Amino acid sequence: MKTDRALRRRGTAALIAVGGAMALGLVAQAPAAHAVAVADRAAAPDCNKTPEQCKVTSEGQTARRNATNARKGKARCQSWKFERWGKSAVGIKVYSYYLTVRWCSLRGRITEASANPFPEVHAPLWSFNKHLAFKKTGGARKKTYSVFAQGQFQLCVTKLGCIQDRNPWISVTARGDGTHDYDTGG
Repeated sequence: MKTDRALRRRGTAALIAVGGAMALGLVAQAPAAHAVAVADRAAAPDCNKTPEQCKVTSEGQTARRNATNARKGKARCQSWKFERWGKSAVGIKVYSYYLTVRWCSLRGRITEASANPFPEVHAPLWSFNKHLAFKKTGGARKKTYSVFAQGQFQLCVTKLGCIQDRNPWISVTARGDGTHDYDTGG
């Protein structure tokens, strides 16, 4: 019993010593981290002075499975988050358009389904204007659930007005067998 307590005390003392050393290391690195943050800020373009650097020059897509309960009763459920994004000429992500789709299926049929589109703006002077389309077909008691969502983002520069707009769209088809297909564009 005494040896267990002694070992725990030694372990606690070692942990405190290591934590203190790590904290001192972090404090010593703080000015370097601040310098990197300032350098990153300096690298970001000023869209009012050079609007060409803020225009979208590349687009891409991602799909991620969300953590969900694997079952609801006997049905198997899934939730996915699909993204269509745009990056500027200097490689900064300026907007993301998301569509989350959740569905449950049993014996090859959809038992319940839902979808939610939402925007996110990552850069100044870019703004989300509106949802252009949101259409759902299929769903409960069907073999498929299809969703189409489209939104509009705009780059508006103070002196020039709106100089670019993007209309990203996401299309998803979920099936009762648990599989899905998706495509993006715009």
